Amino acid sequence: MSDEICLYDTTYDCVPDSLFDICLDYIVVNLNTITNFDRETRWRRFKEDVILPSEICEKFIRAYQKKYRINDNIANMFRDKYRTRLHRVRLRNSRITDEGLRCLMEHKPYEVELNQCEYLSQASLEIISNNSQNLVSLKFGPLTYVFPQDDEGIYRQRGYIIYAPNLKRLTIQRRGLAIFPLLLLKPLQHLTHLDLSECTSAGSIWALNEMTNLRYLVLHAVPWTKDLIDWISGMRLLTHLDISQSNERHGKYFTPNEILTQLVESLTELESLDISGTNLAGTGAAAVSTVQQGTSDGMEYEVRCDIPGLVSRVNRPLEFLGLYGTHHGACKRHDIPAKVV
Repeated sequence: MSDEICLYDTTYDCVPDSLFDICLDYIVVNLNTITNFDRETRWRRFKEDVILPSEICEKFIRAYQKKYRINDNIANMFRDKYRTRLHRVRLRNSRITDEGLRCLMEHKPYEVELNQCEYLSQASLEIISNNSQNLVSLKFGPLTYVFPQDDEGIYRQRGYIIYAPNLKRLTIQRRGLAIFPLLLLKPLQHLTHLDLSECTSAGSIWALNEMTNLRYLVLHAVPWTKDLIDWISGMRLLTHLDISQSNERHGKYFTPNEILTQLVESLTELESLDISGTNLAGTGAAAVSTVQQGTSDGMEYEVRCDIPGLVSRVNRPLEFLGLYGTHHGACKRHDIPAKVV
């Protein structure tokens, strides 16, 4: 029977829910099993004999969100930091307000994700900042509120908006939002991963000057300016850069070959680059350049590259190059210095 052929891959076999998951699903639908409802305050609280570690608290929130939308009543259950513990707060499409967020943030979590939380106001940033001592990763948006322009001077004077000295990963989602209301100088100087997709950079590069430790930068659909390109060029430690565009008009650079050359020659540690939807790959004419060999004899030789701005990487190709929707059919060219296109 050793020659029998397996007709299905067991790794994709349906695995029944664990007993733990079944219990959580039951509790979500029957909250009275572990909570009491206070008729005066209209709040739910965990029963006196219920003490839950962070692993169970976080999985409860995840299980609840599969069936219902988290609201302040559910968040209030975690007000008691003795009976509950949260290291990660991950909310999606919730009805939570600033007060409910406060209940969760007072646990001083390490990771916070707030996606589609439309009832949060600008005050939520202050709540996050006041409880961000341990925060390593923060992701929130799309934002629904607007920052008054008068606040910029206040933020400049104070020196920060979100004071998170240990923050390493930050993702902000809001189409057309200026960067300045969200990022500010020294409190974010340890940031290594930054995603500002669809934000606008105009007049706000001053807020980013201290971020010299960035390794991973995503600026998808961010309109380009010379100041922005110069700032990116100063991020010497970048290994991943995404400056792709979804709007063809925003993807047109006046001097694409020179700009790509500037970026690539400045970012010597770069391993992954996405220029999809732009004209940065040039017109398609193969560039023949003379390159000096890195040996003691200093010999020179000619190299061919179908993307002029990447000539300097012919002998050290990128691990990944994103060319989807690039102008002049760049993805169909042959001499491209990248292992994966």
